Amino acid sequence: TLEKEGVGRPSTYATIINTIQDRGYVRKISGQLVPTFTAMAVTSLLEKHFPHLVNLSFTAQMEETLDNIATGGEYSVNYLEEFYN
Repeated sequence: TLEKEGVGRPSTYATIINTIQDRGYVRKISGQLVPTFTAMAVTSLLEKHFPHLVNLSFTAQMEETLDNIATGGEYSVNYLEEFYN
């Protein structure tokens, strides 16, 4: 799903899974990742207070912009000013 939505890179998926497990957001049960109460609570708060930041299209677009910055196609200060303002 991450790849289909343009979020992350295949090289980062294992790290993402490890991080959410280490932080207690999921538990691995019978080979499946099951969200914890903490995950549900954090997700609910983020969706309520930061809906524009907690969506796949925002994340995919941000990653594309960061790639452009890394290759010199976009200026980082402009992006940061727009993001924070």
